[in-house]
Amino acid sequence: YCVGALGRNKRAEGEGVGSADRENWVKHDPKEFVQEIFETSQNVMLLAAEYNAKHCAPGSGLPRLEVLRSPIVAGGTFKHPNVTAVEVALALLWGYDAARLSRGQHCPELELMPDKDMKIAYDLYSKGCTPVKWKERGPQAEGSGGVADLFDLIQSKICKDATRTPRVAAGESQ
Repeated sequence: YCVGALGRNKRAEGEGVGSADRENWVKHDPKEFVQEIFETSQNVMLLAAEYNAKHCAPGSGLPRLEVLRSPIVAGGTFKHPNVTAVEVALALLWGYDAARLSRGQHCPELELMPDKDMKIAYDLYSKGCTPVKWKERGPQAEGSGGVADLFDLIQSKICKDATRTPRVAAGESQ
């Protein structure tokens, strides 16, 4: 189980009223929100790879993590108002891939939870694309917080070869 960044100070249905200090955890800058989403998925995959590498040697008796299932973490109730669920999903995918580049053989396969926004993000990711909305608005557009620049930076680090196929086991609806 993993929680993502808070892009707004909301509570999930049934959680009741949050504490006043919860506002301190909210990422008001969309660029910071997206960066934290990227880092969260990267760290989740690195943690799984580290477990597999250090604790699942033959004879250890511990099971290897074979599959990591991922929904769009922080892509709903807690999503930053200037970031779409597709953009959150794309940041997640790039984070998972960044971890695979450094720890590939130990990383579990990635199974994406069936969701229309995840499918759109996966399709964009497969083509090496950046989020269209921010590209249309431009990096200096009001409310963007320079997020398009951040996506360009992330993409340039991990998607050097736009023709490579991501190592993602797509879900049924993919």
